[in-house]
Amino acid sequence: MELLIGRLMPDIYLLIEAYRYFEGCHLMADIQSELSMKTERMFVMALSSVRPLDTTLVDHSLVTRDVDALYNAGEKKFGTNE
Repeated sequence: MELLIGRLMPDIYLLIEAYRYFEGCHLMADIQSELSMKTERMFVMALSSVRPLDTTLVDHSLVTRDVDALYNAGEKKFGTNE
């Protein structure tokens, strides 16, 4: 699943086309026939989602500000107790 979720849409399209080229069938059809229930649904959603291209530049100062605000609003520690 991490292979799909962490990829940009052009990469996912290439993966789908490469699967069709090498396997001779559609990736979505194989997923639907091989997986079931929630696992199937997660993969289908990941493959069929329409996400914008990730061209937005990250402003690291805004990230730092948000992290500090969340840290200060919480228990003042990083991580979880799990």
